Amino acid sequence: MIAATIPERREFPLNEKINPCENFHAYVCSKVEEGFQLRDDRSHHMFSFNDSSERLLEIKKSHLKNLPQKTGLTPRTKQIRDYYLACMNEKSSIAAEQKEVKKVLADLVKVSTTAQLLSYNYKKMPEALANLIYLGVSANLDDPKVGRSGRSQFNETSRS
Repeated sequence: MIAATIPERREFPLNEKINPCENFHAYVCSKVEEGFQLRDDRSHHMFSFNDSSERLLEIKKSHLKNLPQKTGLTPRTKQIRDYYLACMNEKSSIAAEQKEVKKVLADLVKVSTTAQLLSYNYKKMPEALANLIYLGVSANLDDPKVGRSGRSQFNETSRS
């Protein structure tokens, strides 16, 4: 079943045959549930959340399907297109990876100082491509009690 069966706005007609004091859920939802068929590739569907998700999924699939024919793409959109195509075609994946490696290696051959490497990394950030260097602060993985500052996160002596 395709998402075309998901309406733009779902109506919930009340079931007048059911007493809302006896079964409020059936009073409000039974008619819409009777006419609903769960997609074969889904195990559940919650109207309040999944209707929107299904509509967005179809928009994303359509966008990705049409990306290969589009021109004038931003570097980020080209990356998304190439990733999508690689997922859909193993040969394309290998070719795209080899092309990217050649490009990065050609760039890095020109780098001979730390300053040039940091500059190269900084220039790549707006393209949303993977950075070579991570300059952020992370927790001490060897000793989780030590925080990002290098000091203990726990006060081992109580102060009065």
